[in-house]
Amino acid sequence: EEARKLVDRALEIAKGQSEFVYAVCLQASAPVYIRMGEIKEGTVMLEQALEVLERAGAKYSICVTCAVLAMVYRQGGEPAAAEKMAVRCLELAAPENCLQLFISNPDMMLPIVKIGLIQGLEAEFIQEVIRRLGVKATEILVELSKHADPEVRRQVIAPLALIGEDAVLRKLLKDPDELVRDHVVATVGSKLSEKHQSTGRME
Repeated sequence: EEARKLVDRALEIAKGQSEFVYAVCLQASAPVYIRMGEIKEGTVMLEQALEVLERAGAKYSICVTCAVLAMVYRQGGEPAAAEKMAVRCLELAAPENCLQLFISNPDMMLPIVKIGLIQGLEAEFIQEVIRRLGVKATEILVELSKHADPEVRRQVIAPLALIGEDAVLRKLLKDPDELVRDHVVATVGSKLSEKHQSTGRME
């Protein structure tokens, strides 16, 4: 209740400032509304903020707003809208090297990483995010290693190697798609392949 009063007061003050200042205040205030269960109002605030921030070209603020909207849309059962926001977030985050945003907020940002992997977006940036997140990224990588699209399975091989998920990589050595199997060997070398063959003989 106290947080809501403070937010409402801040918004009232910001209304008398520039459009950009008000948009930044909307962006910062919306999560308070969302946490209090006023999801629709919080979402509208974020959408209003994004419109202004896009006009101003405030790349980092746009990136953050898109990330929060992606989460809200996803939780609200709007996957297409969530995906659109996730893609926009990645398009801005990668050139600006916004690694800290992803590393500091893994629960919010890992679903965006997942969309990037599925769509093959910003591969170098995503790999660096995964390298820094380490085991926190394991769940989505394991999930995508079983994806129906072999191209997606290929996309996760390098990230899996980065965090040392040899067990999953060995499973991919048995993948029905030859290109997936070849990519595992090309990524991690013959050592894993030899381990796999040795394990197979012991079994």
